[in-house]
Amino acid sequence: MSYRPKGRNVQIDPSDPAAVAFCDKTGMVFNREDLVKQFEWRGNALVWTGFYVGPQFADVPNEQLRPPILPPDPVPIQLPRNPQPTVITWAIGNGVPWEDLTVDSWSSWGGISNGVIALPENQRLLALQNAFFGA
Repeated sequence: MSYRPKGRNVQIDPSDPAAVAFCDKTGMVFNREDLVKQFEWRGNALVWTGFYVGPQFADVPNEQLRPPILPPDPVPIQLPRNPQPTVITWAIGNGVPWEDLTVDSWSSWGGISNGVIALPENQRLLALQNAFFGA
């Protein structure tokens, strides 16, 4: 005697038998042609989860799994300017406001070293010691 699946979800025509399959969600027996694919939102598209379920057990895809629709970014301004500090530190230990710099204060620096205005060589060590040791 052959196996005849029983259940309220299976109708078998003896003259034209059809395949049966199990619902992946409930484990109940259905005619294979009656099972439907289960979908869910992934990103902005409906994607098949890989499950075949009975039509009465299929879930409606939840809209909360969709990404939110964001407004566009604001248009940036042309040539933006960042705020500049009022005190410019231009040498080790010397913080002088830019407005107070004069030609006289620059002349006390003895020369240029690697493109940077520097003290004369005999005063450099003393300036470094004063800057780091607070003398």
